[in-house]
Amino acid sequence: SISIAAEPTWSTSLKAILAAATVFVMICIGALIYLHYRDQELGLLFECGPIAGPVKYPADGRLNTVDLYKTGEGMSVVEGDPGSDYKSGKSMSYEAIRCVVTNYSNNPIIRSAITLRLVYRKPVIANVPRPPPGEITLDRPRTISFPKIDPGPTNPFILYIFNRTSDWVQVSLPEQVSIERLGEMTWKDAPLTLIGPKALDLRPDISSSPNQQ
Repeated sequence: SISIAAEPTWSTSLKAILAAATVFVMICIGALIYLHYRDQELGLLFECGPIAGPVKYPADGRLNTVDLYKTGEGMSVVEGDPGSDYKSGKSMSYEAIRCVVTNYSNNPIIRSAITLRLVYRKPVIANVPRPPPGEITLDRPRTISFPKIDPGPTNPFILYIFNRTSDWVQVSLPEQVSIERLGEMTWKDAPLTLIGPKALDLRPDISSSPNQQ
C-alpha cells in the first residue's frame, strides 16, 4: 500500500496565519475606501457664473456679498427691503459673480471655508465701460468662511461677488473646501465640485477712483 505523509503542523499554522492576514488587509483596504468616498460625499457643490445687475434682495432681506477691494478678508451681509434692487457703488448697472453653494451630503455642514485667488490687472484704457486688462498690479489669496449649510438642494447658500476697484479682477476658485461636519470638532478638506468656469473676470468699477482700493 502507498502511505501519504501528513502535512506538517507548522505548514497548517502558516496557512492559517496567511489567510487571517489577507482578511485583515482586505478589511483595512475596505475601510480606507469607505473613508475616502465618505469624505467625497461631504464636498460642496458650487454653481458660479457672471450676472448683470441689479441684484435683488432675497425674501429675508439679507444679501451675502464679497467686495473685492485689494485688502480685506471674509464676506459681508447687507440688509434691504425684500425684492428691491441692491445698489453697487454709485451705479445700478454692474456685473457680479453669483455662486449657489449646495450641500448634497446627509448631514449639515456647520462651517466651511474656501480660498479664492484674486488677480488684479490695470486697465489699458481707463474710464470706459469695458477697458482691456493690462499688467498685473496684485495677485493674492482671499479666504471666505460660510455659516451652516443644511443638506439638500432646497437649502442653498447664495453669494454675490463684486469688484470695488478700478482694476480688472480675475476670480479663481480652489479645488478643495475646508469643512466641519455636525458632531465633529475638526476641519477636514473635501473636494469642491464646480459647475461653471474655474476662473471668472469682473470688469473695473468705473465709479471708483484709483485710490479707492
